[in-house]
Amino acid sequence: MIGSIPSNGNISSNINNVTVLGGVYPIYDGGIRDARIYEARSRASAAEATLLRLQQNAATEIVAADDALRSSLNGLSTFRDTVMGKLSAADASVLEPLQQIVQKTQKELKH
Repeated sequence: MIGSIPSNGNISSNINNVTVLGGVYPIYDGGIRDARIYEARSRASAAEATLLRLQQNAATEIVAADDALRSSLNGLSTFRDTVMGKLSAADASVLEPLQQIVQKTQKELKH
């Protein structure tokens, strides 16, 4: 019969559940679904806060490392200039590789 519910046992119900084609579906779940949704949203919000905190910490560490590197290179450059000023021209050739490394590193930092 079209539009009617078959009486062959495919659909049944009790106070809390309805059974349709072998699957049991709750009519009222006592707020469990809403509680699970709230819990999932809370976990997602906590994860977003954790991600933001980690990103901020990473940015702070990157800036600190960059500052430390630049400070070290400036100190090395000052040291090199001091040493180069005290050495004779012949002795300066010994420090040429060091000077090349400092210059190369400074150029890479500018990019």
